[in-house]
Amino acid sequence: MKEDTTDMEDVEKNEKKSITEGPAPTSYSGEAELVEAEDSDRLLPKKIPKGGFPHLDITRIVCVMLVAIDHGSPMYSEWNVIYVQQWTLQWIVLVSGVSFCLSSKPLLPYLGRLAIYAAVGIMVNWSAWIATGQDWEHDFFNVVFQMWFIVGLMLFCTILAPLKYWLKQDATQLESAEPLPSEPAEDEGVLNIVLTIVMALLFIGLLCVVFLPKLLNPFVAPIFLDFAKAIHGDGNVWGLPSNLKESQDFVAHLCTYAFLTLSNLFLLRTFRSIRIKASIIPWMIMANTLVNRSLMYRGPEERPFHLLDIMILGMVTQTYGLMYRKTVGEYYCRYWFVLLIGFALTWPPYLDKRLDMYPTFDRILRRGEGDWVMVAGAIGKDMERWKK
Repeated sequence: MKEDTTDMEDVEKNEKKSITEGPAPTSYSGEAELVEAEDSDRLLPKKIPKGGFPHLDITRIVCVMLVAIDHGSPMYSEWNVIYVQQWTLQWIVLVSGVSFCLSSKPLLPYLGRLAIYAAVGIMVNWSAWIATGQDWEHDFFNVVFQMWFIVGLMLFCTILAPLKYWLKQDATQLESAEPLPSEPAEDEGVLNIVLTIVMALLFIGLLCVVFLPKLLNPFVAPIFLDFAKAIHGDGNVWGLPSNLKESQDFVAHLCTYAFLTLSNLFLLRTFRSIRIKASIIPWMIMANTLVNRSLMYRGPEERPFHLLDIMILGMVTQTYGLMYRKTVGEYYCRYWFVLLIGFALTWPPYLDKRLDMYPTFDRILRRGEGDWVMVAGAIGKDMERWKK
């Protein structure tokens, strides 16, 4: 047995002697805190766990269930029960953008899987129409019905495939570079940067609103009209045209909606050329989208562009993270009831119609604010709590 040499009367001698034998273990607490601080803006952990992220699948399942309930009784969306107009479709598209950015599958296999889902859904709907004796031949638009979402998702993935590749390359470059500051340096000329961005946005706006409709209408308007008639969707509540004049207006509106998408992509590229932390870019996209959707009237045919913008936001946020995400998430989780009270005060309780199908200019600001408060909440809330 080893002799105990502890001297109870000599305190200083005992303090000089180590409690454990051998060298003291290395402490990593400061390094862990540094890693946590660096990763606090990330939407999801960098390393994908085995089995993926279950909370993304749970979010999708809940949204699909609520959509099914809504289709069973339109009163849920007409009366905006639990503000279903502001978050259900927005969240599922946001998750789709994140999932598309996370996927390592090539584009064609990814589209093939979505096509299988769409085909099965359309076959089920078609069988129901035949079984109930409905005229499916002259109303094919409603035969597809909710499967138009998957068709649109396939189109979005095809359009955004180059963006996905660019984001992946840019993320790799960021990892090998030194950390960027949260604010641009004074020598970069902040005022000049702001003026350049404003002038470029004005140019893009003039191009989309004034020149593009005149260039595209002679060729594109007849194509849209023929397509609307082919699927028997002409003149429906989603704004599809029923004559050539309506088709020309339809194309002009689409060009206006395209301005927001192009301006968001311009802001993405511009802020990546500035020496500033990339996690600020999602905030710029959200601010630009809120201002555009609040100040400019948008008809029911605008929905595909709105969903495309949200999918871009999901991809950008997944790549760069969101500045102050953990702080925003903590406030959302702590004061969620304040948001519900605010929505209750701004949304008229007597309103019993869907503003996405029958938009009104006097309530467009309320609807736009509600949309983006919900979207920011979905992005900002602390994802680590899902895992716990």
